[in-house]
Amino acid sequence: MSRSQPEGHAAYMKVWRKANPDKWRAIARRAHLKKKYGITPEQYTEMLEFQEGTCALCARTAAQSRYGVLRVDHDHTTKRVRGLLCDFCNRALGILGDNIVGLERVMTYLRRGGYE
Repeated sequence: MSRSQPEGHAAYMKVWRKANPDKWRAIARRAHLKKKYGITPEQYTEMLEFQEGTCALCARTAAQSRYGVLRVDHDHTTKRVRGLLCDFCNRALGILGDNIVGLERVMTYLRRGGYE
């Protein structure tokens, strides 16, 4: 099988990925973190250690998170990484529009305490 031909290379890579799932997962993770967030797996690990293995907002561990990992939270405008969040907190920020105004409205609402 010639690796110089595109279809030959694709077939080779398919076989290689199947034979080396752990290596492939590590390569894909490194590429994903670098492309989407501009960080390395080592930097992710440093953040995780800094946060003592917990969500930066609610202190859930990765095991308590929906998919067993903490997500990289980042500012969608500046692309700056803020920290690691569990799926619940990450979704909450996204639903609130990822901005301080939305969070302040939630705080005001909660402080009001209800209809009475």
